[in-house]
Amino acid sequence: MGCDPLLDKEGQVVGILCSRSRHPGSRTRCECCGTMGARFLCDFPMGKKRNGKPKTCDKKICGGCRISVGVDRDLCPEHAQEAPNLEFIGGHDV
Repeated sequence: MGCDPLLDKEGQVVGILCSRSRHPGSRTRCECCGTMGARFLCDFPMGKKRNGKPKTCDKKICGGCRISVGVDRDLCPEHAQEAPNLEFIGGHDV
């Protein structure tokens, strides 16, 4: 059973949430803001290929920092600034 602190907007602990199972990402820290609960990865293409597929940034990001740019396509705030120059088609940049 995993337990996590519940924080308000100011970062103060207002409770403890315990569950029987761990939710994916519940213990993963966001690489942008540092909060716990990073459940997404940045899909920004990095230009290199891995096993024939484009490599992506894969920075761990939380729902608050995530910028959705399509179905199952998310960017970190840093790469979202570069996104207007890209088009995502089928998960690959063009």
